[in-house]
Amino acid sequence: MNTNFKDVNEASFTLDAIREMAETMNEIYEQMKRIPKHLYGQYYLQERAKYDASRVTMKYERWKTQEWDETFESLKDLQTMVVAEFLTKRPLRFSRRPTLREIAEVQLDLVQNRLSNVFAYCEDFKEMCACFRRFNWWEGDILKLDYNRYGKYLLFNYHKMTEEERRAFFELDIMLDLINKDMAKVMPAIEDDEAQMDTEGEMEMKIVQAARTMRAEGTLKHLYDYTWVMMLMNETKWLPSFDTPTSFVDYMGQCGVEIMSSRSNITKYYDKARGEFPNWTFDDADGDEAKRRNNVGKRFLNLVRSGNNSH
Repeated sequence: MNTNFKDVNEASFTLDAIREMAETMNEIYEQMKRIPKHLYGQYYLQERAKYDASRVTMKYERWKTQEWDETFESLKDLQTMVVAEFLTKRPLRFSRRPTLREIAEVQLDLVQNRLSNVFAYCEDFKEMCACFRRFNWWEGDILKLDYNRYGKYLLFNYHKMTEEERRAFFELDIMLDLINKDMAKVMPAIEDDEAQMDTEGEMEMKIVQAARTMRAEGTLKHLYDYTWVMMLMNETKWLPSFDTPTSFVDYMGQCGVEIMSSRSNITKYYDKARGEFPNWTFDDADGDEAKRRNNVGKRFLNLVRSGNNSH
C-alpha cells in the first residue's frame, strides 16, 4: 500500500518530537545569549562580505552624477535620506519597543528639514527613529554603525526577517561608508580655538542646541553622558569650565537644557574617568563603551565649534 509522502511527514510530528524540538531550540537560544559581544560584530561583517556592493556603488555614483558637484550639505541630506529610507522599510521592528521618553527625544523636524516634502514615511517612523538611535553613534558628522548590536539583532531575528530586510542593513552600511569618505573630503574647516569670539548668550545658545541635537540623534544615550560633556568643557579653554558637578548642572539649566543628569550621578561617573580628551579611559568601561564615551565629547565639541546643530 502506497503512503502519501505528505501524510508520512505529518505523522512524524508527534507531541514528543515537537517537545524535543522546542527544548533544543530553547537550548540554542540560551547559548546564543552567551556569545561574546565582539563575535556578533564579526558575524555581521562576515554576512556583509557576502553581499555584492556593486548595486549600491552604482546607485551612489548615479547620485553624484546628478548632483554634479556634491557639497558637505548635500552629502548630509543624502545621509539623512538613506537612513530614512532604511527606517521606512522597518527592518528594526523586532527590536525592543522604544519608551515614551525615547520617542519624545526624537526631534523629527531635524530629519524632515533634510528630506523631500513628498518623502513617504512609514506610519511609525518616529518610533523607528528611536530604535535606530540605539544601534549607532556619531564621530563628528560621521554616522557610525554599531556592528556588535547589528550582528546580535540579525542573528536573533534572522528567521523573522525577509530577505529584503536583511539586505537593507548591508545596503545602508555600504552607502554610509561611501558618503562618509566623501564627507571627510569636503568637511568645513574648523576655526582655531583662539578665534572663538562668542558672546555669553551666543555660547549658551550653542551649548543648549548641541545638547538637544545629541539627545535627538542618540549620542547622549544616558543622562550620565553629560559627565563627558562637563569633562570636555573643562579641558577646552574657550568653553566654560566648572569646579564642581553642581556648578555644571546649574549652568546647563541656566542655558535651557531641559533634561539633565543629577549632580550625584555626574560625580559618580566623573570619579571613574582617567586621562585626557580624546583618549579618556574608565574604571568601569573599555572597548566600544569607552569609545562611545569619548565620542560624546567629540560630537559636542564639533557641534559647538560649527554652530550648525541642525544635522
